[in-house]
Amino acid sequence: AIVSATGGEYQLESVLDPISTTVSKFHVSDPALDSLRLLMLLDEYSIEVLTVNANWEAHAVARLYFPEPPLDVAVTESLLLVGSSQSAYVYSFDEDVFPTYRATISFVSAGAPNPLVRLLCDDAHAPGKVWTVRLKGVEVYDLGDPTLPLTVGQLDLPAGNADAARSGDYIYASTIDAGVLRLHAPVGSSPTVADSVRLDGGSIAVQGGQVALASTRTVRFIEWESASEVDGEEELYLP
Repeated sequence: AIVSATGGEYQLESVLDPISTTVSKFHVSDPALDSLRLLMLLDEYSIEVLTVNANWEAHAVARLYFPEPPLDVAVTESLLLVGSSQSAYVYSFDEDVFPTYRATISFVSAGAPNPLVRLLCDDAHAPGKVWTVRLKGVEVYDLGDPTLPLTVGQLDLPAGNADAARSGDYIYASTIDAGVLRLHAPVGSSPTVADSVRLDGGSIAVQGGQVALASTRTVRFIEWESASEVDGEEELYLP
C-alpha cells in the first residue's frame, strides 16, 4: 500500500499487487523530479523494480534474479546497488529507469564469515560512492565508472555491526556488543572511529545529529554532538 502524509494527515493512494505474495522487504527512493522509484525485495532470490509516478500509478519495469538472497538495496539517481551476504551487484539506469547490469563487487572475508549488514550512499554529497557496512567492518567504493568499482577506503571493526546509517560525513553503526559507534567517513577516504556511546539498540536511523535506535520494544531518540554530549534522550515504548 502507498500512503501519503501531509500535515499529519494520512491518505491511502494506491495498493500494488506484486507478482509474488512473499514480499520480504521494500525500498523507496525519490531521486529527482516528482516521480518515485520503488524497489521491492520479493521471494528469496529476486527483486521486482517498479516506478510510481506523481499520480500514484505503478508500472513494473524489471525483475532481477540473484544467486544469493538480496539483503539490502541502495539507489542513486543513476545507479542501483543490490547487496547479498558476500557480494554487491551494480546496475545503471537508462532513461526509462531500466536497470542494466554493470559489475559485481565480491567481498573478501578472511577467517570468520563477515556478511553484509547495510549498503549506504549519499548522492547529494558523495555521488558515485558507496559504503558497504559488514558485520566486522566498512569498505568504501568509488563507482565513477560503474563497470570498474574501485576500493578507496576500509576500516576493520572488532564489534559486530547490527545496522548502520549515514548522515553528512559520519556513519552511525549500531553494534551487537559495543554500543553505537560514530565513524568519521569523509568522501574518498577510509573511515575512522570518532567516538562511541554505550547505548543498546538494533535498527538505527539518523538525520543530522538526531539518532533513533530501535530495539525489540523501544525506540530511543537522542541528540548526538559528541560522545560526552549525548543528550535530549527520550524513549518510546511499544506494545
